[in-house]
Amino acid sequence: MPTFDVQPVVYVKASAVGCAVVIGGGILWALFNFIFINLGFSILTSAALPALLIGYGTGELINAAVNAKRSKGLAYIAAGSVAGTFIFAQVIYSGRIEFFGLIVLAVSVYTAVQRVK
Repeated sequence: MPTFDVQPVVYVKASAVGCAVVIGGGILWALFNFIFINLGFSILTSAALPALLIGYGTGELINAAVNAKRSKGLAYIAAGSVAGTFIFAQVIYSGRIEFFGLIVLAVSVYTAVQRVK
């Protein structure tokens, strides 16, 4: 089936998009946390909303870059990109990882994987 016929060049494209998401998404996530936590919003709002957006966006960007191909390898790339974005944002913003953040990360990874699996 053409949808599941994934060539190595497709993995390179997905990895390039994943790296761009880690850098761009990490900066945006940290900026979002900085703005909304300093405005007095709860940690729920400042952590959950960008995480879900990053997860969905990562899946959609990788899906668009590989022309809607599907494979477990692409799912691993999407999951790694979201986890890398989370770690990068935490290093930029606070340097600490909270339990609620890990729960939100799990939901975000699941969202990204469902877009490309």
